[in-house]
Amino acid sequence: MDAMDIALIIMISVLILMHCCFGYAAITSRVDICLNKKILWSGLSLLFGPVGYYAYQGRIPCDLLAKE
Repeated sequence: MDAMDIALIIMISVLILMHCCFGYAAITSRVDICLNKKILWSGLSLLFGPVGYYAYQGRIPCDLLAKE
């Protein structure tokens, strides 16, 4: 294994960890939406990372997000 392989493994690991963090943040959010919507939000966050997280968060009414 050369340095490039190790760098790629580290970058992919960090990317996977980041996606998991956004999925966890979505499922544990204090926003008052039903569980099915939270699961969808978490799934999109796991698949697309911050893009999925913030794209779905943009669809949640602002008055529900004000509590966070």
